[in-house]
Amino acid sequence: MMLASTFGVWRAWPARRSLQLCVFRRGFSGSLICSVNNSPNAGTTTHFGYKTVPTESKESLVKDVFSSVASKYDVMNDAMSLGVHRLWKDQFVSLLDPGRRQPVKCLDVAGGTGDIALRILDSARERWADRETSVRLLDINPEMLAEGQKRFKKTMYYNTPQVAFTLGNAQDLPRDSCLNDEYDLYTIAFGIRNCTDIQAVLNEAFRTVRPGGTFACLEFSKVENPVLSQLYETYSFSVIPMLGSILASDRGSYQYLVESIRRFPPQREFASMISQTGFQIGDLHEGEGGAWRDLWGGIASIHIGKKPINALLTMPATGAPAMPPASADLATTWPFLEEGVEHIMMRLHTGVTYSKYMNLYTAVYNYCTSSRLHGSFENSALGSRTGANLMGSDLYNNLTRYFTTHLETQREKSEPIVDQDLLVFYASEWDRFTTGANYINRLFAYLNRHWVKREKDEGRKNVYQVYILALVQWRDRLFYPIQNKDHKLVTALLKMIEKQRNGETIDTGLVKKVIESFVSLGLDDNDQNKAQLDVYQKEFQTPFIDATEKYYTHESATFLQEHSVPEYLKKAEERLREEEDRVERYLHFSTRKTLISKCEDVLIREHSGKMQDDFQNLLDYDKDEDLQRMYSLLARIPEGLDPLRKKFEEHVKKAGLAAIAKLQGEAAGSPGGEVEPKAYVDALLEVHHKNQETVNRSFRGEAGFVASLDRACRDFVNRNAATGTSSTKSPELLAKHADALLRKNNKLSEEGDLEEHLNKVMTLFKYIEDKDVFQTFYTTKLSKRLIHGVSASDESEASMIAKLKEACGFEYTNKLQRMFTDMQLSKDLTDQFKERMEVSHDAAELDVAFSAMVLGTNFWPLNAPAHNFNIPKNILPTYERFQRYYQSKHSGRKLTWLWNYSKNELRTNYLNQKYILMTSSYQMAVLVQYNENDTLSLEELVTATGIPKDLLSQVLAVLVKAKVLINEETDQYDLNPNFKSKKVLPLGQIRVNLNQPIKAEVKQESSDVLKTVDEDRKYVIQATIVRIMKARKVPFTMKNQVLIQEVTSQISTRFAPRIPDIKKAIDTLLEKEYIERADGQRDVFNYVA
Repeated sequence: MMLASTFGVWRAWPARRSLQLCVFRRGFSGSLICSVNNSPNAGTTTHFGYKTVPTESKESLVKDVFSSVASKYDVMNDAMSLGVHRLWKDQFVSLLDPGRRQPVKCLDVAGGTGDIALRILDSARERWADRETSVRLLDINPEMLAEGQKRFKKTMYYNTPQVAFTLGNAQDLPRDSCLNDEYDLYTIAFGIRNCTDIQAVLNEAFRTVRPGGTFACLEFSKVENPVLSQLYETYSFSVIPMLGSILASDRGSYQYLVESIRRFPPQREFASMISQTGFQIGDLHEGEGGAWRDLWGGIASIHIGKKPINALLTMPATGAPAMPPASADLATTWPFLEEGVEHIMMRLHTGVTYSKYMNLYTAVYNYCTSSRLHGSFENSALGSRTGANLMGSDLYNNLTRYFTTHLETQREKSEPIVDQDLLVFYASEWDRFTTGANYINRLFAYLNRHWVKREKDEGRKNVYQVYILALVQWRDRLFYPIQNKDHKLVTALLKMIEKQRNGETIDTGLVKKVIESFVSLGLDDNDQNKAQLDVYQKEFQTPFIDATEKYYTHESATFLQEHSVPEYLKKAEERLREEEDRVERYLHFSTRKTLISKCEDVLIREHSGKMQDDFQNLLDYDKDEDLQRMYSLLARIPEGLDPLRKKFEEHVKKAGLAAIAKLQGEAAGSPGGEVEPKAYVDALLEVHHKNQETVNRSFRGEAGFVASLDRACRDFVNRNAATGTSSTKSPELLAKHADALLRKNNKLSEEGDLEEHLNKVMTLFKYIEDKDVFQTFYTTKLSKRLIHGVSASDESEASMIAKLKEACGFEYTNKLQRMFTDMQLSKDLTDQFKERMEVSHDAAELDVAFSAMVLGTNFWPLNAPAHNFNIPKNILPTYERFQRYYQSKHSGRKLTWLWNYSKNELRTNYLNQKYILMTSSYQMAVLVQYNENDTLSLEELVTATGIPKDLLSQVLAVLVKAKVLINEETDQYDLNPNFKSKKVLPLGQIRVNLNQPIKAEVKQESSDVLKTVDEDRKYVIQATIVRIMKARKVPFTMKNQVLIQEVTSQISTRFAPRIPDIKKAIDTLLEKEYIERADGQRDVFNYVA
């Protein structure tokens, strides 16, 4: 008789439980909460913290504790331990060092929020580049397990074979996911003290750990140092419950956690329990070579045990039948084996003695290694095979016949059973059969390793390992015969699924078990350990999808007839979520794509027209939740969102046009009849902001809806009731609004919201088509802010220029930045001029305070007056001195004086009260004439100042309105000797600002800007044409239509060019001989190099 270390192994279990043999069950996974409440515990009590409770109640009480603290569990751990628990867990995993020798398969019990599991995977990956180590995270509490899943969703391990989540009880681990001798490493951290039966937990750990595997426990323990112990007690019972009350609003749960620590066995006692379970540990002391390691003086401890390599799960041998002799033939050997196989297949729950199992295994071994040739090979289904030490054919055939006969009996039992009863029978038999077949497979291990392997290596078909053989027989002898009779197995499944869809509660575990058997029955002939899905797909998935289509077609049509579209959206969303959940609970994951696609087709695509028709109604009434649902549903089908995007674009455009039309109507009744820039911009922004919120909130910022919003905004921003047919009005109003924001004394600048409002300006700016118009107006307004010193701040000006530069590039803002440079150079020039004059002239000669701004002609949008201006003699010496000084520094430059932009301050000497009059140069030229005259006619003032009569009349009108001059006779103006003003400054001086804009100048400014834009566009178009032609390969030829399209494409980011303007530019370049027409072709041009 030969013993092999690969045998299945046993251990004696407590009387409350029958012997459970190690099972490899193909095709099963899942979780089970098993509450141990058998007769030994009935009527007994145990501790729950410091309370005494019935034993059967503790499990539910503990579950309640962790349900209440699950969401705050990690936060509370950090607070209670000041983060030290993380160091303990790091040390715990570091000591285990997973992945050091090879990848490990780990079971993390009471894994909760995943702290240990994640550390194990990270340690294996980071220290040993191991991506094969896997962890099954198990916890009895679904809330805690959900927290762990939430954490893992943020990691690379989620949805990979490296991590799995199981709901289960540490005292009775799920048999389908926690097989005997399955795991290399079993960990439990801060969890075992909460279990009702600690010994039962250790027994289960011993069962699931493979021989040579490791049991590791991190748990609170007993502090031996009296001083530390007293401090720890005080902190535990005073501080921790209080923190639980403050941070988690649950003092009671944290009171229990503290008390549970005190009721847990001390280190030596717990180590003894681990040893008595069967694990090998160190000596019963702390530290190197000892059974445990204390952390922080014993506040916590690490216990590690090894399962012996030769660990056996033993039962006493009771009357084991005598085994055949080593040389027995098949006729003698098979009856002995058949009785053992029958016992395992039908009566496994009664247990199998160790000696009987060994005898069965040895009988198989003896027969397979016999030197005699047994049986009649000629009659073998596998043909004639000979050869010493490979006696397996007859044994394999007998085993096949046994499975056939056995399954025929079970098939006959199934014939009268239907519906759910059939499923219960099938699942129960499948469980029993596959469990037994696993053990039969181990008994016939030698047959598998040698005879079966050789047959397969030689290409023999229809030869399987014993377990696979059992599955093949189940499929052919039981599954197909039941299924072929009116498909009654799948029909029963579909009925149960329909019940669940109708709101009834069903046994999903039963459905899952039956469906997973279909998966297991799909066998790959090339790789028998690999499951195929042909059986599952043909027998279950196809009829299931058909039934799903029929069910939802009827339900959706009926529901829509009786309910509104928003209610249907909720229903469809709910049904899709249910089907997703159905896949997770009991269907194979491969079904998801087909199932969800079919549901989307029936629930969404078939009714997409009705949904889309109701879209406008949802928009009009701001039904955000319904819009979100409609978007989510229609996004699932191809082109489902296209009609929504078009309707949304029209909706936004309509809202924008209506807002401006209303504003224009209100402005029509006001003086001037024009829309105020601020009101105009605010109205546009309000429409944009509201619909931007809709896109972000209801449509999740989807690119198609963003594009629809942009197109609609571009449309109504550039063409609306306020702009009429003009494409320049919007950029003009936006530039004026920006100018108002950037001026001093603007309330927004004081409130610190200026940057936010500038960003809003840029929001509209991106929709402006004629950006060159905005640029020119903005440049003009900026020049005046700089000249008159009324900018809110240099920082705000720089910020706005940076935004424009980012949007349009360096060239767009080059002139703007140069203007700031000129301002600084002018300040330095004025300072130098004053220093020179102070050296070369007496103070009496420098009675006029003077500063000059020298501005580059190419960068400032300023035009000198077309008329003459007689410089008043009061400032003529200063004017001449500066002219000479500047020419001495820059002999090749010419100064053109911009009197229309200059400003002055005059001090009154003819009144009792001293006033400072702030004037324009033209106003100053008029007022200084009254130093020598009390009254002057219009003609006399025209002669004295050189200002044209029309302009001078407007200048005089401002002075008369301010009551500085009196106009009692036609065209006769007198100085007012009784002038008074109430605007008193803090120092007692009275400053009167007379420098107000003249309407003619304002209108002229807009006209000049638009003329400048038109001229600039001509040159831009011409330059673009030349650049495009030069970029062509020799002979630099291009057709007229292609050229026009290319020019339009390149310029459209700056402004929208008109085709007639492009044609004029082409004609101009033809005249200038930059380009020429190709010979004989009027629509083809050549570039003249």
